[in-house]
Amino acid sequence: MTSSDGDSANFVAGWMELVMSNSMDTTQDEFGEDVHYIPRDDFYDGDGCYKTTLTITHTISTGGSYDLFSKTNGFHYYWEENENSDDDYKPAVVC
Repeated sequence: MTSSDGDSANFVAGWMELVMSNSMDTTQDEFGEDVHYIPRDDFYDGDGCYKTTLTITHTISTGGSYDLFSKTNGFHYYWEENENSDDDYKPAVVC
């Protein structure tokens, strides 16, 4: 189930609700399911390490919210090198 709040959208799958900002784009996979992503031009600034942070906050019915978990992961992307080279594809690696 999906609902929209104007500048963000909430995705509900069972008990979990995820928020998607307007800066994200949507396409469909080979099974016709929506896939949401941030367009490369919105964040990409050359090959290098890009990190994302996932924060899970528990919000209770009385209005209180508690930051239960936050994790940052990063990957070194070689998009320009791969696009401009005839050599073997260089996959992203953890950074």
